[in-house]
Amino acid sequence: MTDLDTKTELYDLFGETGTCTICQEDLAEGERVRTIRSCQHMFHSTCVDPWLTQKGTCPLCRTPLVTTTPTQEARRPIQDVYNTLRNTIQIFSRNGIETNSIETILGEIGALLAPAPAPAPAPIPLERIALSYCLCNGIWRRYRTAAHYDPQRTAIQDGLALFHLGELRPLEMNTTTFTNLLRACDTFRDKFIQRTNNTYSRRNYTSSYHIQNMKQRLIAAAAAGNTFLSEHWRA
Repeated sequence: MTDLDTKTELYDLFGETGTCTICQEDLAEGERVRTIRSCQHMFHSTCVDPWLTQKGTCPLCRTPLVTTTPTQEARRPIQDVYNTLRNTIQIFSRNGIETNSIETILGEIGALLAPAPAPAPAPIPLERIALSYCLCNGIWRRYRTAAHYDPQRTAIQDGLALFHLGELRPLEMNTTTFTNLLRACDTFRDKFIQRTNNTYSRRNYTSSYHIQNMKQRLIAAAAAGNTFLSEHWRA
């Protein structure tokens, strides 16, 4: 049962009563009980263990028991303290006992149990942005108008999907229409300027080392026999 999200303990009445819904007998102090963490239902360990082994769900509410991961396993002691304090507050409140200090501790533990923020995505390499822009710009230079572009649209889309320059691949782009091609050019231009922390502007970004170097690499690839560049791209 170690891989299921449950816990066993010796039952402590603590002013409360409980019943095992499997055998219909009251839980007695000192008996070993199993609690299902996801729904907090409690049973005699000897009563519920065979069920859990076969079914993997709470026998009362049918909540699935999730197999715990190493991270969840490490968080179990904190989660158990949190659940115990929460239950204590409910008991104290029903008996008119002040619970402010316990609620403060409960809030602090709850903050520890909050999911960690997702890591920020890695920045897109500047070379990929430069390649994507140069490809779009070169295709635009090759066709100039929608009338010339549209008959080649499918071949261009298929070629871009397979295109790579060594191990470098362009970013995904929408080239279904000539207008979308122009928008992609603008998008990659702005991404490039932003990625360089606005070192360049719309007036001078084409003179940057990365753009000029990428154009030369594409020219060399076309001269070396790259069919897509030879047919659909112009420096």
